[in-house]
Amino acid sequence: MKAVREQSPQAPGVLILVCDQPLISEGYLRRLGRVFRERGNRGIVASSYPGGEGVPALFSQEYWDALLKLPDAHGARKLIAREAQNVSCLDPGHASADMDTPESYTRLLEQTGQKLKT
Repeated sequence: MKAVREQSPQAPGVLILVCDQPLISEGYLRRLGRVFRERGNRGIVASSYPGGEGVPALFSQEYWDALLKLPDAHGARKLIAREAQNVSCLDPGHASADMDTPESYTRLLEQTGQKLKT
């Protein structure tokens, strides 16, 4: 967030995503952006999961200070929940699959029909 503030202070928002969701597509990220623009570049556009909303999510500038203050060990989920009245949610569907363990990576490869690269 510090780098975004320094390098792109006029950006209407920031997109935050994690690297362990390899099925998140460019098309899904574009949908997030389209909803964000339809909302006038305000609020938060987040991804909806059974356990609550999370990233990938687009945050307008009004949330940049709050994002900077998040403890390193925590994601933006609490901020998204706290601001629920200002959040639009999209369902990432099967793209929400993440890889937190070697087993989840193997499962994801099997589900997508890909082979393990060694």
